[in-house]
Amino acid sequence: MNEADADDMQDFSSEVEDFSELSEDDIEGGYRLRGQKLGVLLAASNFPDDVKEAILNILPDLSLDQADEFLEMLESKYLDEATGDIDELYRYIAEEANKENAGTTA
Repeated sequence: MNEADADDMQDFSSEVEDFSELSEDDIEGGYRLRGQKLGVLLAASNFPDDVKEAILNILPDLSLDQADEFLEMLESKYLDEATGDIDELYRYIAEEANKENAGTTA
């Protein structure tokens, strides 16, 4: 899934308040985007293959709310892993800046 598809999916879920106004194609498209997003996130995850397979096996048994919640958790995990190095970099920069400031005030 590319960034535009992810944005479209976010827009789809946040802008639509009355789902009765949606066509069958709109609803199907929203679920297709969710499925693509799930596939990309699972493929990018560092889960062992047997865990990925188990996830795929239980998905049909989940309610739509449970599947959406799982998708949100998976996305959060992905983003945490993707940006973890940034947190360490900022912490290092802040520590170095504090050392420099301590040296100039002494």
